[in-house]
Amino acid sequence: MSTHGWLFPALSAAHIIAVISWLGAMYFNLVLLFPMYRGEGPDAYLRLMQAQGTRAGRPLYLFIALTAGTGILLSMQELGDYPMKSWVWTKIGLWAGMLALHLYGTVSLWPRIHLSLPSEAVSLFNK
Repeated sequence: MSTHGWLFPALSAAHIIAVISWLGAMYFNLVLLFPMYRGEGPDAYLRLMQAQGTRAGRPLYLFIALTAGTGILLSMQELGDYPMKSWVWTKIGLWAGMLALHLYGTVSLWPRIHLSLPSEAVSLFNK
């Protein structure tokens, strides 16, 4: 079997697993887990977010890098000598949008919650 024969399916599988893992983790945390703990009060919510950030941070950034890397390699393999097609730009735009949302949560929301005073935390958790 040639390199081309196994490379495309392997890159495709890695790309799909990385995207599903990244989106699945974000969906689970933002839509299911964090709202559930919001009712437990600021202390429980803060502990949960800190634990999640500590445990999930590195794997999530690995999935982000894997999504980008495999996407680029897949695009290069499909395009060959052809100019970039519009769907490649669409994929790049989607990845950049997902990364921007992830970084907004990491750089903006997470420090506001973790560095807030107890009196400020109450208003952050009740919104």
